[in-house]
Amino acid sequence: MRLFEIAHSGKEPSGRASTEVTYSTNRVKRRRDTRFSSTSAISFVYERWPAISTTTTATATMLTADADQAVHPLFSDGDLVLQSKDNTIFRLSQETLRRTSPWFRTMLALPQSPSGGELVEPILMDESADLLSGLFSIVSGIELLKHHDFDYLESLLRVAEKYEMPMVISTVRLALFSPFTDVPCPIRLYGIACRMSWENEAKLASTRTLGVDLLAPTALPALVALEAPHRDKLVALHRQRKDVLIESIDDVDLFYANQVGSACNFRDPEQDCTAIIDHGVWGAFKYALLRHLEYVPLREILNEGVYRMAELEKLGHAQCSECSRTLYDVGGTIQKLQRVVNELPKAIEWP
Repeated sequence: MRLFEIAHSGKEPSGRASTEVTYSTNRVKRRRDTRFSSTSAISFVYERWPAISTTTTATATMLTADADQAVHPLFSDGDLVLQSKDNTIFRLSQETLRRTSPWFRTMLALPQSPSGGELVEPILMDESADLLSGLFSIVSGIELLKHHDFDYLESLLRVAEKYEMPMVISTVRLALFSPFTDVPCPIRLYGIACRMSWENEAKLASTRTLGVDLLAPTALPALVALEAPHRDKLVALHRQRKDVLIESIDDVDLFYANQVGSACNFRDPEQDCTAIIDHGVWGAFKYALLRHLEYVPLREILNEGVYRMAELEKLGHAQCSECSRTLYDVGGTIQKLQRVVNELPKAIEWP
């Protein structure tokens, strides 16, 4: 009985057939010890391509697609047959996959038919035709990604990691940070960049999260999904910005109104008015500003809501009770606040 038939009959091999099966199995075991990345490929092959673990003297023929199996129009010619989970057939060159994927290189190095024939059964893939077509289009040099859908790009990246395809990973890396890609949640983009150890992209993505309230119900799932070190860095960035802003608002040298109980002529000794100013109006404005800070994204601190504050209007009309001098320069105060905001930390520290 031929070894190919033995593999599918469920019978125990004996004699010469047993020796050949044992030899083939030992070769596979030695290859498993050679490369860590080959383990997943070998397991995948034994599960999806059972005939590959034995040798056969029969000449195999190319798979003919069944009626319910459509052949992808861009991949209809090749010496390797793959089948997506939604039954689309892909025919590709083994050489292309060997060059572009260490995973496939390991798998295709396993013992096959000594006669050089092609395999009877297709390799069953876990991915959809849409993902596989994007993957194979890049490595085959047919076209770059047309998709700018974030969920698709994220899924394609995971597939490229699985099959160890650096060209696809690099392409997806550019696409994720393209201005044409609509990112539904910057925290997810930040998580991808951190997981892939993309330093510059991780910093850029952390800056984009400044427009998000990390504790908002819509943001919490993405925040919780981050690995702990990456989550801690992002939370620390948001907290640091608030702490620096609060410290700057209380700075006596930056805002003279923090000098509670100062005289009216504190900034201009040549004036005669020495009335004591308690700066209560300034204190009310600071309190309103800090409350505003708790409910707006950190990138939008000085938004329209600040200019509509009743406390800011009162600040502009505040006068000395004795000499009627205007106490505060609202325009100058806003400029100082804007400068403080512009100088706040904008990205995480790496690593």
